[in-house]
Parts: sequence; structure tokens; C-alpha cells
Amino acid sequence: MNEAVIQPAPIEMKRPLLLQKDFLIIFAITLSSRLGFSLFLFTQSWFVINELLQKAGLGMIFIASSVPAILLMTLGGVLADRFNRKTIVLLSTLAEALTIGSVFLLLFNGWNHLSLFIVSALLFGIIDSFHVPARNALLPSIVQEDDLMRANSLISIISQVTGIFGAFLAGVFIKYLDYSTIFLLASLIMIFFSACIPFLSLKKEKVEKEDQEPLLQSFKNGLSYIKKNTFLSTLISVSFVINVFITGPMALGIPLIASKLFKQNSLAFSTMEAVLVVGILAGSAAVGILNFKKNRGLIAMWALLALGLTYLGLGVSRSLVLCLIFLFLLGFALSFSNAPIFAIVQSKVENAMLGRVMSVMMLAGSALQPVSYGLTSLLLGTGIDIQTVIVLGAVPLICVILWVFLKVPVLRQTN
Repeated sequence: MNEAVIQPAPIEMKRPLLLQKDFLIIFAITLSSRLGFSLFLFTQSWFVINELLQKAGLGMIFIASSVPAILLMTLGGVLADRFNRKTIVLLSTLAEALTIGSVFLLLFNGWNHLSLFIVSALLFGIIDSFHVPARNALLPSIVQEDDLMRANSLISIISQVTGIFGAFLAGVFIKYLDYSTIFLLASLIMIFFSACIPFLSLKKEKVEKEDQEPLLQSFKNGLSYIKKNTFLSTLISVSFVINVFITGPMALGIPLIASKLFKQNSLAFSTMEAVLVVGILAGSAAVGILNFKKNRGLIAMWALLALGLTYLGLGVSRSLVLCLIFLFLLGFALSFSNAPIFAIVQSKVENAMLGRVMSVMMLAGSALQPVSYGLTSLLLGTGIDIQTVIVLGAVPLICVILWVFLKVPVLRQTN
């Protein structure tokens, strides 16, 4: 009597991340959005400085873009949890493209006032308040949990590389094209790639909509969720501290160090900027290759400690070589801390709360930027040099990270 032979079920092989359609769409969206915005931002800055001759106007543009994000980012997180995130990303991307297109039309017709760029910056700030939480909350819905860290690192790499390439491309275009044409190209790039967004397939369960719940109550529920989660509340508190001590000194530090130590050497300035970006790219690439699945919290804490130490090293360096070494290590540590943290949040937070949590995290990274810039300017105004300001920021930063590392085990123990 012949016995039936039971054939084993075929094992379904998981496709590599870069061969997954949905991730490639997110990849393309990030590339186009970053490229279009980089083209616009560099060209806008050059136009304001060299054509309008209003260097101080750049500060007004920065304020116009940052204030809406501070005020509206949490609302963007609430909406990302209540409505279709794919739709929000599509509409916000198109809105950014149309904003740049409007600048093209007005500039083409002779409207070349600073107010044009201030209003466009204000609109970008408003749009980003809804775009960023929805986009960051979208990634866990299209990639598997064990690919989240690699996905975040690849998105970080393409953002950095495209930002650099966009600035370079804008410099070439400015030499051969008029400003309005460059703005038109930036707008068309974003519109073209936004056509990919409707083809995204969300693999995980849909977000439960809280149709009957008022927006304010939904926001309060998000804050309550974060407050009850020790990991999230500690992480956001650390983000606030890092933002205060690093953002202002680093933004002003590189050009001022180049001016102070290397006698306004523009080559030294550009080299320092480039090395920092290379460090960020190297850190993102390393995280993507290693793709840690365990001890992510511990890895992030060690990376944050390394960030503080390299930041201190930059403050005490007196040679170009040492500055370049510490800038590379600082960028590397920054990427090495960010990717594990984002992967933990995206994999552990409930899908229905992810938009709100992401918006609060983004807010923690931007809300105190004006404070950091103000404190840095105040210290510089008293005659303290920039490297002393960096040291004054690095020492308490290291102390806070060490205290959290030793006394708040939830961060280092989270996988």
C-alpha cells in the first residue's frame, strides 16, 4: 500500500528591502521631495542675498518656516492618526510643489520682494507640520518590523545625499538659468514623483479613526499615552535637552570656527560642512548594514554618549585636522543614535497613536531651536568665543546622558 508523501509547504522568501515596491515608492518620494526643496532653498537663499541684497532677510525666512511647525506639528500628528496617512502625504507633497510653482509664477511676472519668500516659508512650515508626522508614521505600514532600522537608515542616506546634490545642482543651474526657471524645475520634480504615492499598499492594519472624538481630546489622549510610557517620556525629555545644547552652537559653530581658527578660509568652512555630512552618511550606512535587531536602546544610549564626547572634542580642538575628525565622529554618532530610536518607536508604539507620538518627537527636535539660537547669540554677544560656548553646552549634555544611562534604565533596556 502506497503511503501518501506529504510535501513540505514552500517557504516564502522575503524580498530585499530595495526590491520592495512600497519602500521604493517611499524612497522616490523622499528623493524628489528633498531634491525639489533643496533646489528651492539654495536658489532662494542665493537670490535673497545676491539679488535682493537682504542678508538679514534670511533670518526672517527661517523664523517664518519654524514657527508654524512649533504651533501645528501636534495637530498634524492628531490628523495623521485620524485620517489616511497616504492621502495626507500626497496632498502635502502637492501643496509644497504648488507653493514653489507659485513662487515661479510671481517671480516670472516681476514680483521679486522679500515678502514673497517669507510667505512661501510660512506655507512650507504649515505644510510640513502635516507632512512630516504622516510620512514618518507611514513607514511601519509598508515594511516589516525587522527591516525598520535598515529602512530608516536608507531614508536618512538618501535625504542627506539628495540635499547635497540638490545644492550642487542649484549652483550649476544658477550659472546657466534664470531663477524662475529653477523654481519651476523644482516644482515639476515634486509633482512628477508625487504621482507614485497612490500606488502605495499599506500592509498593516488600518488606523482606527476616532470620528466621534474631538481633536483636542485626541491630542490629550496622545499626550497621556506618552506620559504613561516611561520610554517615550524619557526619550522626548532627552531630545529637548540635546536640542537646546547642540542646535544653536552647531549651526553657528562651523562657520565661526572656520573664521576664527582658519582666517575666514572658505575652503576650510566647506570642508568642515562636507565632513560632517560624510559622518552622517557613514553612520546611516553602518546602521543599515548591521541592522541591529536586539539591544537597540543600549546602542542608542552609547551613541548619544559618544555624541556628547565628540561634541566636547570639537569645542577644545585647535587644529583643522582635529576639527574634521570630531565632526566626522559627531555625524556618525548622530546617525547611530537616531536610527535605533526611530526603529524602536515605530515598532513598539500602537499604530493608532503613532502619528501623535511622531509629531511630539518632531516637536521636541524643533520647539526649542529658537531658544538655542537665542542663548548662543547671547553668549557670543558677551564676548565668549564659539568653542567655549560648545564646551559649555557639551559638559551638561554629557552629564544628562550619563545620568539617564545610569539612573533611567528603561532607555538602555528597550529592544
